[in-house]
Amino acid sequence: MEAQQPKPSLRRILRKTQRWRLLFHQKKLPAGTKATVTVTKSGDGKVTAEAAVAATGKTSKTGVKATVNADVIQAVTEAAGTKDVIITQEVKKADGTTAYTLQVNAADVKAGAKLAVMKKDEKKTGELVLVNQKAYKVAKDGSVSLTFKGEGTYVVKTQAEVKAEAKQIAKTVKPAKTTVNVATKKDNRI
Repeated sequence: MEAQQPKPSLRRILRKTQRWRLLFHQKKLPAGTKATVTVTKSGDGKVTAEAAVAATGKTSKTGVKATVNADVIQAVTEAAGTKDVIITQEVKKADGTTAYTLQVNAADVKAGAKLAVMKKDEKKTGELVLVNQKAYKVAKDGSVSLTFKGEGTYVVKTQAEVKAEAKQIAKTVKPAKTTVNVATKKDNRI
């Protein structure tokens, strides 16, 4: 009888290969969900982790509802060995077509946290545009549900990150005129 070789740890794999992929076993994930984690080690030793998740959303009159599930986040972060994992979730309709894509950092999805959603302007600049003023609250179990009608890539960020980006945008906007002379009973707009 042959002795079984011990399974190599994530660190041992990273030392040998620089890139590691894991396709999750279906028992760890909710029904209809598939996930792949990619962990990369750069030349300077920095480890980054990304996860690709495919899940079917629920279609309603208001759009397609997707849930970034706490079980998926836990399985992904355990496999990656870090909470700092960018999860890209492809949300599919019942017929199998892609409704939209969500991107979220697993570290941001904490019970009670308030998140904001931005959409990538893929046609013009590729910049992020705030979708609405709504704060999406993470449920007690660590899941967050979102409903959108339009296709595209939606990026889920913390409220603080969105405010910081708004300040950066405000710094770059300059008025065409810096002074205006106003006469009585006349309107002027800057």
